[in-house]
Amino acid sequence: MNARIFALVAVLELLASSRADASSTANPINIRNCAVNFPRSGVDFVDPWGMRYYQPSTTGNVRVTFLVTGSKPAIAIDFGLIVSNILIAEARDTGNFSPGANIEHELGLAGDHMPSQSAKIECVALVVQWNDGTYYKSPRVLSVTRLNAK
Repeated sequence: MNARIFALVAVLELLASSRADASSTANPINIRNCAVNFPRSGVDFVDPWGMRYYQPSTTGNVRVTFLVTGSKPAIAIDFGLIVSNILIAEARDTGNFSPGANIEHELGLAGDHMPSQSAKIECVALVVQWNDGTYYKSPRVLSVTRLNAK
């Protein structure tokens, strides 16, 4: 009876460990470029012919160029923008991202607090979901402070 319970526990532990990749491994997403487009206020203006126009405000977004260096395709990647070890905004990209493919996407940002344009912004792949259902979670998830953390 004890051998059966031990075997069952061993199988359950094996299944649980196969659901998530080790966080100590190198990040499988190589971010080659990360450019933040800062939000702009709406502007009223008059064109050279005297016509009045309103240019609406824009929200912040980020253009990320990355390469999947892992061995399997990714289907979702959660990116974080970090300033002084504080997570200020997040963006999710979904699709079928093959290993070795250079990918460039523009993503909307979830987060109200954009830093000044002179701030040093770090772009990090926080979580990667692979097409086989497993996940990679960056160690940075545990080390950064979330803005407005409760």
